[in-house]
Amino acid sequence: MSVTEAAIELIRKKIILGEFAPGEKLIEMELSTDFDISRPPLREAFRVLQQEGLIISVPRKGIYVRELSVKEINDLYRFRQLIELNALTHLEQENIRDIPDMEKVLAETRKIKLQQSSAPEHIYESQKLSLGFHRELVATLNNTYVSRCINTLMNNLSRYIYIYFSDPQNAESALSEHEKIFAFIKNGDYPSAKTQLMEHLTVSVENLAKIVENILKGEKQSVLK
Repeated sequence: MSVTEAAIELIRKKIILGEFAPGEKLIEMELSTDFDISRPPLREAFRVLQQEGLIISVPRKGIYVRELSVKEINDLYRFRQLIELNALTHLEQENIRDIPDMEKVLAETRKIKLQQSSAPEHIYESQKLSLGFHRELVATLNNTYVSRCINTLMNNLSRYIYIYFSDPQNAESALSEHEKIFAFIKNGDYPSAKTQLMEHLTVSVENLAKIVENILKGEKQSVLK
């Protein structure tokens, strides 16, 4: 991993975990010292994270962690529905049932679920694997441009899924739904896989939007106080 890639991964993880809070200013000089890296790779990391929608650059003010947004959640999920349903259509047309990478992600998710920990690192790994299931579904399209686009989207979505998985029940439900989708694919029942996927994404976005809306309301009330 290059210095720039390491900086991207580190800053992204801190944003996902909430160690860099929404709206927080990221000061280049301080991060350069804290991470013991020079400014050029740090600036390149900022550029990538800005493309992912995790940070924003405000002219003459600096770099800030992007605020949480219910609209952003809805937009991300609408786009996901289009791409992931297209991936299932592709599997149906090609009659593809055996997807080892998806099966591997499910196995790793089951393994980490056994730990049943509420530690930030555990939630971080859980959300990573959960989104990994969907990344592998999209990867079956074998389209470099689509994969690149969905990876950017998933990196943006990661901090929202981290918040969502702070309730262990949501992580358990996601795993159960993923297993159902995968079972339908294995059995060649693609229409049921599509129905299950749509239900999974619809319920997830509705619940996640409510959670974030409540967070934002709480922040507003705090400011007013």
